[in-house]
Amino acid sequence: MMAYKKGDGYMQRWDSRPDKPDGGQWAALGVAFLIILIVIFMNLL
Repeated sequence: MMAYKKGDGYMQRWDSRPDKPDGGQWAALGVAFLIILIVIFMNLL
């Protein structure tokens, strides 16, 4: 549930990227978070 909430906030920030100067930072954070999740998932399989 916590990860889902985090993803929700990330999507909201990503939507307002043109307005916010730190949009790129949030996008990079989201991509890194996704990569980490994928790596953990692959290790579990």
